Parts: sequence; C-alpha cells; structure tokens
Amino acid sequence: MPAEGVVWQERDEPVREEETMTISGVSTTTGYSAEWDNPNVASLSPDDVLQYVATRLGGIDDQIQDYMNEANNRRARSDELRRFQDAVRAVNTGPGFDTSGIEDDEARAIANANACDQLDAAISQLHDPELQKRLGNLRAAIVSSGKISAQDLQDQTDFAKDQLTALNSDNELTMMRLNSLFQLRSQVISASSNEEASINDGAKAVIGNMRA
Repeated sequence: MPAEGVVWQERDEPVREEETMTISGVSTTTGYSAEWDNPNVASLSPDDVLQYVATRLGGIDDQIQDYMNEANNRRARSDELRRFQDAVRAVNTGPGFDTSGIEDDEARAIANANACDQLDAAISQLHDPELQKRLGNLRAAIVSSGKISAQDLQDQTDFAKDQLTALNSDNELTMMRLNSLFQLRSQVISASSNEEASINDGAKAVIGNMRA
C-alpha cells in the first residue's frame, strides 16, 4: 500500500503537480528529480517506490507499444502501396498501355492476357480493397479495349506516391514520439534509482547514529 498521504489516480499513479510539455501529441513530464521532493512521494517506503515506478513504467510502455503498432501498420501499408506501384508500372509499356495497334489478333490477345495476369498476381498479394479495386479497373480497361491512357496510369502512380509521402511524414512524427517516451522512461528509472539510494543512505545513517 502507498505511504500515508499518497492518493492514487487511475492506473494507481499519485496525484502531483508537475510541469508538462507536449511533443506531437505525447505528454512528457520534466523534472522527475523534483517530483521526489513532494513530501507524499518522498516519504514512500522502498516497496512503495517500486510500486510507483512499476505503475509509471506500465503507462509509458503501453504508449510505446501503441506507437510501435502504428509504425508496423504503416510499414505494411507502405509495402502494399509499393506493390501497387510496381503493378501499374508493369503495364505501362509506354506511353500508357495500348495493344490496338497490334494487327495479329492472337498476338494482341496474348499481350492483353499477359498484362491481365500481371495485374491478377498483384491483386492477389494486396489486402487493401481500394488498391485491389484500382488495379481491377485497369484490368477491366485492358479486357474491354486493350487501352489505358498514360494519364490514367500516371494518376495511379501519383496516388500511391502521395500516400507514401503522407505515411513517411507520419512515421517521422511517430519516431519523435517514441524517442520522447524512451527518454521519459529513462528519467523515471533514473529518478527512482536515486530515490532508493537516498532511502538506503538515510537508513544507514540512522543505524550509524544508533550505534554511536
């Protein structure tokens, strides 16, 4: 149980007034050494210190895991977008896709079938319904007319490029948030270690005075 006078908040954290700063949506606390100057916190027993630190680290670790999950999801999305780009570029025999100029019917059919096979293979590797639909529309254009304009293909590659740019920007912010949380975690551990050392030194001093 916490020392007398310590009130636990949600996640069993003690109520305290602290200076906080927000970095891209992450609230981090500064001055953890000063936090231990709070009489309620400073009077914690060694067991209470461990419980307090475990509670603080639990909350921080939960945030770290959330941001890591976001980063992993963005990485998976980026992989899909790159596969989508590769599929679009593969049918861009340039400029655009056009087999209408092939006079031999069999050769034209083979060229169209090869392009459709490439798109089918890419669609089977994608999980995003929107990307599947976009490639499906390209396939339908090949089947119906054997033509896809260069602008239509460029629009698709630009779409993927814009999506990738946004994901990269989000990842940079996530890395900043993670770095902030890792620093905060180190501060909590360092401050608690100092406090435990102070408690031990105090106990040794008391025992020394009793022996004197």
